[in-house]
Amino acid sequence: MTQSLELPTELFEALQKTAEANGMSPAEWIASVLPAPLPKKRESMELWEGLLGVFDSRDRLQNAVPRTHFGDLIAAKLEKQGVTRPK
Repeated sequence: MTQSLELPTELFEALQKTAEANGMSPAEWIASVLPAPLPKKRESMELWEGLLGVFDSRDRLQNAVPRTHFGDLIAAKLEKQGVTRPK
């Protein structure tokens, strides 16, 4: 399916000049600068298929970083802001 778009002459000429400088048609250049479309909901769910439930984030890490005096100072500062960590 093809659609039309009206542009002011100056804008179209700038678009055409930029596209030609990059070896593209105006339509190809526009497509190259647009963000990639987001996957449809069904497609995004398929990306997660087989991954859900792989690990339990409630489990404590085996190689947890040991507490340090510096870390405790940072934790105390964050607690004043309402952020806490397990004791």
